[in-house]
Amino acid sequence: MAGKIPQSFVDEVRQKVNIIDVIGQYTELVKRGKQYNGSCPFHDDHHPSLFVDETKQVYNCFSCGRSGSVFHLLWKKRG
Repeated sequence: MAGKIPQSFVDEVRQKVNIIDVIGQYTELVKRGKQYNGSCPFHDDHHPSLFVDETKQVYNCFSCGRSGSVFHLLWKKRG
């Protein structure tokens, strides 16, 4: 039986991976002030509604409501 992933490992990955680089593989992001903005990779987005905060390492789509960390993004995109 597989054990729980240690929190120290999760924190280490979170520090080494930049959410901008990961989301940038799915959609083009443009820096607007302190945040990045782009089309949401989860739905057909005609007006960029995805906002990514590099400092907090989180994303939020104001159209479909999906949000979270880099782990949530990869889990939702890749399963």
